[in-house]
Amino acid sequence: MVRPRAAAARQPQEVNLAEMVVNLQRRLEDQEREMLNLREQLAQQNQEIPPPPAVPAQPAAPAAPAAQAGQPVIRQEP
Repeated sequence: MVRPRAAAARQPQEVNLAEMVVNLQRRLEDQEREMLNLREQLAQQNQEIPPPPAVPAQPAAPAAPAAQAGQPVIRQEP
């Protein structure tokens, strides 16, 4: 048998947990609505702004010279 005092002590926590669940569900729904609105705004902006022109690929920078056998590589600070 559950003691009345223990049951009374648990009840407020259960109410708080239920309220927390409801509040979290509301926040989740609000965030989902906000995300949909932001997606719509982004899609609209993407339609308004033309895509940037294609940029030709830059050739790769030459690799640093390898050290010759027995000689240390001296690095220069930028």
